[in-house]
Amino acid sequence: MRRPPNIFYGVDDKPPHGVTVLSGLQHVGLISIILVYPLLVTPEAGLSSQASQDVLSLSMIVLGIGAILQVLPRGFIGARLLCPPTFTAAYLAPSLIAVKTGGLSLVLGMTAFGGVIELGLSRVLRPLRPYFPLQTRNRAAERSSPSTKRCNLRVQTIETSGSSDLT
Repeated sequence: MRRPPNIFYGVDDKPPHGVTVLSGLQHVGLISIILVYPLLVTPEAGLSSQASQDVLSLSMIVLGIGAILQVLPRGFIGARLLCPPTFTAAYLAPSLIAVKTGGLSLVLGMTAFGGVIELGLSRVLRPLRPYFPLQTRNRAAERSSPSTKRCNLRVQTIETSGSSDLT
């Protein structure tokens, strides 16, 4: 299969060292922005500045372990792609409420429970994909990266029997 002209590197290609280093720095810069979420939760828990630094350090370690698990193909874990995990604003408001109500232990339990639910849904949603309207899948593709959007459009083209009208 020929590579499309707008794709520079395939899955099995190894980019030059400079490109790899610059891409890594770009990911570090993007991930450092999302570290604001743990910093917003720790003052609400009444932690000292040293304890907040410890939470931030542990958060970075967890993000690193999560990125490694995504890159390595081990059973059903790992995509063999650089898909770094991130903290999300979707958990921020519930985390702030939980930390005021039950402390950091409640935030941990709530986050772990949410992760288990997401794992379960990831296994259930793929077989249900044909039952979702095409517009729903378009909306999800628009909010994802450009490469994912191209993949989604390719799948839609196949599903619509070669139709080029993908609006």
